[in-house]
Amino acid sequence: MVLGVANLVADGLSMAASRFLGARADLERREVARLRERRHIALVPEGEREEVRQLLAAKGFGGEELNVAVDVITRDVDTWVNFMLTEELGLPPEADRPLVAATARLGCLRCVGLTPMAFCVVGILKARVVGSDPRRAEHAGCRRLDCNAGFRSRRLAARPRLTGSGPQGPVSTRRFRLLPSSAR
Repeated sequence: MVLGVANLVADGLSMAASRFLGARADLERREVARLRERRHIALVPEGEREEVRQLLAAKGFGGEELNVAVDVITRDVDTWVNFMLTEELGLPPEADRPLVAATARLGCLRCVGLTPMAFCVVGILKARVVGSDPRRAEHAGCRRLDCNAGFRSRRLAARPRLTGSGPQGPVSTRRFRLLPSSAR
C-alpha cells in the first residue's frame, strides 16, 4: 500500500513536471513565431498581405469579398499576426498555461491512480470493523483488484510452493504466488 502511494506520488510529479515543461516550451515557441511574424510584417508588409490573400483564396474567398477580408485582417497588426499564427503556421488560437496544464495532469493521474488502491483500503477498513487481521484484509482487497484486472482464473496462495514447471518456469513471489486454476 505504501509503495502504491509512493509510486502514485512519483508518477504524478514526473508527469506534471513533464506537462509543465512541454506547455512552457509551446508557449515560448509561440512567442518566437509571433515575434518573427511581427518582424516580417514590419519588413515586408506587401509580401505578408499577399500571403493573407492566398490563404483566404484557398478558403473560398474571391473577388471583392477577398479584398475586403484582406483589408479587415491587415488593418490591425495584432489581428494580422494572430491570423498568420493560426492559418499559416497552424498554431492553436491560445496556448496552454503551463501551471494549469501541469495541475490538471496531476489531478487526473491522482484520480485514476487512486481508483485501484480503493479496493485495498476498503478491505482494510472492513477488517477493522469486523475485527479480523487487517493484513489479511489488505491482501483480500488486492485479490479482488487482481480479479477485476483479468486474473479470474488464478488465485493467491498463502505459501509459495513449486508445482512443476511450464515453458517459463514456476511463478512465485516472496509471500504470495499466482496459481493457475488447474492447481487449486
